[in-house]
Amino acid sequence: MKIFNITFLLVSLLATNKVIGLEYLVSLKNDETIQHCMESSISKGYSVKEFFGAKIGKTFSIGSFRGLTVELSSRELLEKLKMNPFVADIVPNIRVKAFDDEKGVTDNQINSDNVNEELKSTREVQNFVNQNYYKERYKNYEIENESGNEYDDDESENNNKDDYYSKPKVVKKQFGAPRHLARISRRSQLPFDFQNAEKYKGSFNYYYDKWNQGSDVRVYILDSGVYNNQCEFEDRVKFGHDFTGEGPGDGNGHGTHVAGIVGSKTFGVAKKVTIVDVKCLDARGQGTLITVLSAIEFAVNDCNKHPRKKCVANLSLGALKNTIINNAIRAAVEDGVVMVVAAGNFNMNACWSSPASAPEAITVGAFDDRIDTIAKFSNWGPCVDIFAPGVGIMSLSNRSYPKYISYSGTSMASPSVCGMAALLLDKGLESKDIKSKLIEMATDDIFQKRTLIFKPKTPNRVLFSGIDKEDDECNNMNYPQLDLDALIEELNEYSTSFDIKEKYSKNYNLRLDNDVLLPFQESQIKKRSVDQAI
Repeated sequence: MKIFNITFLLVSLLATNKVIGLEYLVSLKNDETIQHCMESSISKGYSVKEFFGAKIGKTFSIGSFRGLTVELSSRELLEKLKMNPFVADIVPNIRVKAFDDEKGVTDNQINSDNVNEELKSTREVQNFVNQNYYKERYKNYEIENESGNEYDDDESENNNKDDYYSKPKVVKKQFGAPRHLARISRRSQLPFDFQNAEKYKGSFNYYYDKWNQGSDVRVYILDSGVYNNQCEFEDRVKFGHDFTGEGPGDGNGHGTHVAGIVGSKTFGVAKKVTIVDVKCLDARGQGTLITVLSAIEFAVNDCNKHPRKKCVANLSLGALKNTIINNAIRAAVEDGVVMVVAAGNFNMNACWSSPASAPEAITVGAFDDRIDTIAKFSNWGPCVDIFAPGVGIMSLSNRSYPKYISYSGTSMASPSVCGMAALLLDKGLESKDIKSKLIEMATDDIFQKRTLIFKPKTPNRVLFSGIDKEDDECNNMNYPQLDLDALIEELNEYSTSFDIKEKYSKNYNLRLDNDVLLPFQESQIKKRSVDQAI
């Protein structure tokens, strides 16, 4: 990416992350309480509480994190508060946005200006489902490990603790699974035909542990709300709280799509989790630092009310790097909640944004599983922990018709990792060990090294379910090959400036129907079956 584009990006973000009124967030030093701060002196013998009075708004208590909101009408007041010995940091209450997608083409688009195309795409999706491509069937699948021991439907014990978390006794198979589920069930590339995108739909399977599907885990969706599709969520959606003032429901679609990838019956990684709807983004996909911090606080407090305390939160949202939100993430993780966050869709270093830059979070980038390379829009860098499928991901919509829709973005990659974290918690792994286990199970060296030239210190690993089995055979199928020279040239010239300007315009409504095509060579190879190999 050129220096000009980076500069434009930062200027655009800084210009649009405006203060909401005169409201500021104040974080306190870890060893201090809110009461101590309130009683401390600030001016002419007045305490903070007496001096600011009604200007002090909400207070926050998230694990070890303590904070409050206050309205400051002048620079002088801001400087006075900064000098308070109990205050660690003060930041304006800037806007936080759901991560949407880069401009491009989708499998299915909801657009009132293109009704015919919408109906055509919707019929294709409905036919796809009606033809039982997503019909779930169950099968006992014997898994043989390196020592020759088999795990099937009997009650034989697995005494190896490490094997226990990745080698289930009985594996369930979802025939004709959505592509993103099939991809995390295998180590190698899935076939795809760019000339006929429907060609291999329904051809792949998803494998998961029969006895650990997340039933003991609560997953908090900190997003735009969740439309409760009874058929798909099977009464597992619980309304937690609304911090936007809109009330329950999802007027945007982002939160429902994310929740579907985490835990719906058809599209979900963890098919039995309890989904807790914590609404902190409005119908435009926008919130503030206050709504996001409030949502994190709610998730931590609600998790503490449940004795098993197996909890994961997904945040497919972000803003420029912010110490307060990063500290809140750290406090939530220390309190036992696994925090999974999207890396962002600006094709820049994820360390420049929050909560993606929080070291304690599991930060997820998106890769294009059609050609197994990092999605062109995805953020990257050392703050990204793992990549998951994020291009053309099918999941639930926020309306009764069409029920299913395809979106692209790191917002769609993060919930796959969130679902996998829930499965590991359900197996008994402690929350502090989830990130390291996901990295241990991941498939390494998927991306060609030349594609990482402009993405320094980016990890080369993608999500894997940990089911120890051979990949499904996909013989005599098309495997598009990445045109490396063309990709390197595009990455060097790639700019998100136009889209960023549009995204942050005053009248912008969150678009989730975008996709970005990467260059691939027209010549395609076919994998040979074993008996054809020389």
